[in-house]
Amino acid sequence: MPEFIQAVSDQPLEVIRIDNDRLNYYLWTKQCNERWEANKDEIVEREGETLWKIYHLMIAGTASIMSCSLHATSAFRVVLELPGDIQSLRTDPFTATSG
Repeated sequence: MPEFIQAVSDQPLEVIRIDNDRLNYYLWTKQCNERWEANKDEIVEREGETLWKIYHLMIAGTASIMSCSLHATSAFRVVLELPGDIQSLRTDPFTATSG
């Protein structure tokens, strides 16, 4: 995250908000995995056992990684804003008139 903040600070952007969404990703992937398992027969019939296993591993693995803050993996939601004083200096190419 420090590298990201440094990269943003080198741009004309302001960090408005940073949320750690690890728990939300865990809950979402856990629910996806439950639905995936509940629909196994239909998915295997339509797409095959190999595809079902690959996606099951991916979804369950993501849920597992996101389930614990001790892992070095997380997910952040970042809201950036171009400050008003900089926005006013920019011209909208669709509304600018020539001449």
